Amino acid sequence: MTDAGAVTPTGDVAASLYHCAREMRTYYVLEFGWYSMCLILLFFRKRRSDFLEMLAHHAITSVLILTSYSSGYLRIGVVVMNLHNLFDPFLNVAKCCHYAFKGRLHALADVSFGLGAVVFLASRLVLYPVVIYHAWSFAAAHPGTEPVRGATFDLWACRVLLCMLYPIHLFWFCLILKVAKKALVGGTVQNDERSDGESEDEEPGAGAGKHGGEGGCSDKKKK
Repeated sequence: MTDAGAVTPTGDVAASLYHCAREMRTYYVLEFGWYSMCLILLFFRKRRSDFLEMLAHHAITSVLILTSYSSGYLRIGVVVMNLHNLFDPFLNVAKCCHYAFKGRLHALADVSFGLGAVVFLASRLVLYPVVIYHAWSFAAAHPGTEPVRGATFDLWACRVLLCMLYPIHLFWFCLILKVAKKALVGGTVQNDERSDGESEDEEPGAGAGKHGGEGGCSDKKKK
């Protein structure tokens, strides 16, 4: 499967390769804008214990999006972004229920967080390596070229950046497991594991979301 050449830096479309739809380009631009904003906001918000992980994640993701867009590897990029976004709805529902409900209804936060942990495991730690494998084994710079020996600098850059994100996913999953452990012991989801010495008014497990651990943009999501 060839992924390159859909849209070159000059806007040309390789005759033998697919044409990149406008919707895909728009999605790319929006994601790049989001992560770039998150990267800048990191320096204006109170630093948390996973500041360096968030900084590395946002910087790597922004460069990866820009590189894959300019070199035409958009299909792999879209798959990666979708895998990263799967966890966010569960995290947001858990946060809303955590603050909105007391008593029995607060169990909704626990259920949503538990489902989110399973989704995070499946999408970021299981399926994401499959994408990396395909990027290394099948993505070629041009039709008929060898994926490894014929790889261009842009393709190698995308591959290396994809691999660099995986350790950060492992770090955030460890935080999720710590929150889950406290929930099992204490009977409900507790505060963010990154909140050492910070106020108790923190969201549960925020560090693993797209805007938190994965994109720390809002008060509710700080990755």
